[in-house]
Amino acid sequence: MANSEIVVDIIGGNGFQSVFLNPWRDPFKVPSFDKPVSELMKEKGFKVRLAIAKAIDRDRFIERAQFGRGVPAFGTINPAMGFFFDENLGETSNQKFDAPAARKLLADAGYPNGDGFPTLTMKGGPPVRRDMQIIADMLKTNLNITINVEIREFQVLVPEFQKVDYDMLRIGSGGDFDPDDGIVDFMQSTSRLNGANRDKSAMAFGHFGEADVDKLGDEQSRTSDLNKRRELVQKVNRITSDKVASAFIYHPVDTLVHRKEVNFPSRSRIVGLVDLDRVSFT
Repeated sequence: MANSEIVVDIIGGNGFQSVFLNPWRDPFKVPSFDKPVSELMKEKGFKVRLAIAKAIDRDRFIERAQFGRGVPAFGTINPAMGFFFDENLGETSNQKFDAPAARKLLADAGYPNGDGFPTLTMKGGPPVRRDMQIIADMLKTNLNITINVEIREFQVLVPEFQKVDYDMLRIGSGGDFDPDDGIVDFMQSTSRLNGANRDKSAMAFGHFGEADVDKLGDEQSRTSDLNKRRELVQKVNRITSDKVASAFIYHPVDTLVHRKEVNFPSRSRIVGLVDLDRVSFT
């Protein structure tokens, strides 16, 4: 039974959680993202990537895996970034959940009803075991493909991520309050968290590389015009979403619990910080 004396305030938090798909391995191999989406859609590897991203019901995932505590993610830019966050991306992204469209994409890639699709492995740490099991179940239900879950300790998982040594890998980011955390750290060809330790003679980039993202990512970091920066950030975020840099899953939430006689103004509600300067008591 709910306690009427307690207020539970939940807002969108920082970071993004995701499933990375190795673009250097079949069946989702894409050796170059430097093409319009219309051209990428002609490639089997891209169709598989998009099929997987569209087959994940993020709202249902959040209910099952996070018990309702999450915001559907379609890119790296999270709600805690406020001004830069695109609230409409979920309605227009190519990754929007659509199981029939996902099945058609998979069939067009040569795997009707999942027939002939190889069994893949999704790696992740112990804390996301449940996440991976639910995602694997969704992909089985919606695409009829089999994904095995493999648990890795974090000190093993991160080096594999940086070497791009995986089929699928469930990992994410936290503590992100500036767009550079999502774009410069993860999504540019030279990002420090984009296969930094890969075999560069065999892989031109890690999990994603795209010329416009590289260029616009640098521009958004340099500009002092906030409105211009927001425009650039949202453009980059849309490119990475539509071109399936990763199958984005959810953003965490920030929860504040207090007694109802505590007046906690909304402008003091800051993710990751309990600001008591304007708090009063009734």
